[in-house]
Amino acid sequence: FATAVMQNYIQLEPLSLLGTNTVPDHCSVLIIAAPRTTLRDDELAKISRYLDAGGRLFALFNYETANKDLGLEHLLVKWGVNVGNNIISDPENTHSGPDVEVKAFSDHKVVNALRNASIHLVYPRQVSRIDISSAADAPRIEEIARTGERSTLLTDTNAPPKAYSVAVAVEKGAVAGVAGGRVWVSIH
Repeated sequence: FATAVMQNYIQLEPLSLLGTNTVPDHCSVLIIAAPRTTLRDDELAKISRYLDAGGRLFALFNYETANKDLGLEHLLVKWGVNVGNNIISDPENTHSGPDVEVKAFSDHKVVNALRNASIHLVYPRQVSRIDISSAADAPRIEEIARTGERSTLLTDTNAPPKAYSVAVAVEKGAVAGVAGGRVWVSIH
């Protein structure tokens, strides 16, 4: 992942939010890649302030933490994103069993480059939209990537087959002191 990001001329810098550290003002996007431990309340508060000020977040979630409370899931609910514990199987779109080849993308600009491509996820988790508010300044939430129509849940064998969302984009309109809207994405 880091190599792909750097090939697109994006500089990565490690960041610790412990102590008095905050997300730097020059941070274009904060990437939280598959956290394995619960984030502390002060870390979550710093991330929340960054997002409230128009910051961007790219959060990736691992199947190994599906039933673990990382804290970040609760913060994302505020933004209309549900990070589920459900593991998805898509027998019609797999190469080896645990992987799912995702080929269905929305018209959102953040996935334009993927329209004629696919992404491979291993034991993907359901990441979906939550309706949170009808207020004019509420963020716009869109499910941007889905599995095949006959996907099932490994964690709920009674659920009927259907396409499941695995990625969500959230856009908040103009934020005081910030030019233009911001986009952040949550992908498995």
